[in-house]
Amino acid sequence: MKFCNVPYPYEEFEAHFKAFDIVRQYEYIDGKDKIVHIGNDRSFEANMLRVLDYMCQHNSKDVAKQKTVAFCQIVHYLSEHISEFDTGKYAVTGKANEGRSLVAEHLLRAVHYSIMNATEEESRGYGPSPEKVMKLADTMLNEKS
Repeated sequence: MKFCNVPYPYEEFEAHFKAFDIVRQYEYIDGKDKIVHIGNDRSFEANMLRVLDYMCQHNSKDVAKQKTVAFCQIVHYLSEHISEFDTGKYAVTGKANEGRSLVAEHLLRAVHYSIMNATEEESRGYGPSPEKVMKLADTMLNEKS
């Protein structure tokens, strides 16, 4: 099972990731037949609806759904493993109640690549191991140097 069956290159994901600060502030989204007020609900579900609304502004509905799933899977993976990445080399976490972290580009690229190319087993489970992702991030950083 792949998370996205349409092309979703890193550069496009990166633009969406940068826009996420604004997207997660959406209080209104375009519902099926009407504008829906979701207010300041910060639940995972509400944020998925925000991302879907954003993706629908730039893609067809079918493509938007697939990219939303992939985007949310990547962001979820990062948030689940941020403490393991918090070494200064890959990421630095902020205060717990602020929910903000700084993520190095090579880690972001590695997570995107790993999720978009996850094996069948990884797709059914919790994704690739953080160790595997950090090793790939190191490779990407060394190739860029």
